Formats: sequence, structure tokens, C-alpha cells
Amino acid sequence: RRVLHLGVATRRTEPTYELFAHNRVGGSIPGNDGATWPYSHAVGNGAATLGATFLTPSELISLAMPTSYTPGDYLCNFLFYRSLSRARRSRVGFVHVVPLTTLPQDEQLARLTAVVEASEST
Repeated sequence: RRVLHLGVATRRTEPTYELFAHNRVGGSIPGNDGATWPYSHAVGNGAATLGATFLTPSELISLAMPTSYTPGDYLCNFLFYRSLSRARRSRVGFVHVVPLTTLPQDEQLARLTAVVEASEST
């Protein structure tokens, strides 16, 4: 099973494959319901950092997409970390897409398709 999360990065200029998720929460920004996460970590007693498993190292090498070492410090990182921490036999990844005003939808879909196709090569 494969899980590929998507988030929007408004300050980036092209989609980016996230390599890691970190067990920390920036915490003071409220969600849509006004609530904030009351803890400083996504998972208590979890590893400091978890690596993406959606692509293997050999698949990642063939990917023509920029990579990032941090998916931010709030919702995207939180979701990615929690998903990785619970994925027993799943391959989990995260791609930050950009606003459609920055890069058209067709181009972003093509890049996302390339990520999925790379993961299916093994």
C-alpha cells in the first residue's frame, strides 16, 4: 500500500518531494476549528526524525523533482510524521505542490504522476 500526502507551499515555485518529517510541532497556529495541538511533539517518545518511504533511494535518484529536508513545522509536518509513525507496511510520502497561479494544474499533475510512476517501478 502507498500513501502520498499533498500540501500547498505558497512560497515555493515548484512541487517539492519531502524527504523527512520531524517530531516537533510549531503549535501556536490554530486549525480551522480554532484549536491548537497542546503538545510540542507529534508523537510522544517518537524518533526525532523519520524518513519518507514512498520512494526507495534508487527511485528517488530518478525523480526529476526538487527535494526538501523539512515539510515545515505545523500541519504538513504533523500529518506526515504521524502517518510515517503508524505505517507498518505502507510506503508513505509527501509532496508540497504550489498554488495554481505559480504553476498550472496540468504541469503539477504531470510531476505528481512521475512520483507515483517512480514508486511503481519496483
